[in-house]
Amino acid sequence: MENDQPGGTSARDDYQTRLVKYIPGESLAFYAPLSSMVSENSAALVVATVIGVIGTILYLRQSARHLKDQEKPLPHYYVLSGFAFLIWAFSINQQFASLLGISSLWKSLFLACTIFLLPLVDDELGSRGV
Repeated sequence: MENDQPGGTSARDDYQTRLVKYIPGESLAFYAPLSSMVSENSAALVVATVIGVIGTILYLRQSARHLKDQEKPLPHYYVLSGFAFLIWAFSINQQFASLLGISSLWKSLFLACTIFLLPLVDDELGSRGV
């Protein structure tokens, strides 16, 4: 059975399809323009990022409410999604990366490693029932 809901995977989902399910479009639409507008204010940028992480998890949980119990993501999925959002947030916003002390090199490395490893970590934790 195929499941196209965020947080759900199916045998027919390819790697890229599963990867984009970690961060809902609502989170991207919220954070990208807002972070650009508040980039000069460190406190506002941190607040926007925290709201983005929380919103990402809440949107995914809301989407999962409509799924059958056996199709709902395991709890670790929400942690991975929040982590993915945070990596994406400092990858698209240089001011946020600078605030965290992350250079362009490390920013790129974190993003590439997250894209590569996140679905694999999800699969591993899922196979262990974590």
